[in-house]
Amino acid sequence: MNYEKAGDFEINSAVKDILFGEHWITESVLCKWDFNNPADAWPIIVENKINIDFQYGSWPTAEYSEYIYTDENPLRAAMIVFLMMQDHKEMDK
Repeated sequence: MNYEKAGDFEINSAVKDILFGEHWITESVLCKWDFNNPADAWPIIVENKINIDFQYGSWPTAEYSEYIYTDENPLRAAMIVFLMMQDHKEMDK
């Protein structure tokens, strides 16, 4: 997936697929889970040791070793780094 061109819905859907499987647990999870909600995104950020870096007066960057993504929304950047990490894991299988 080209994350740079993906909209928030596509990013949310991709993260949900990884967290809950392609058939999400319940309709309420589908409607309520949102990476723009820190309560939803923060556990993923902490568990995967993703760094959100404040630079030049904004929150543009999230990184995990070799995975770096810049976006004005730090939670979106972190979820894209999470997806990059998952893509790498899939390629290693």
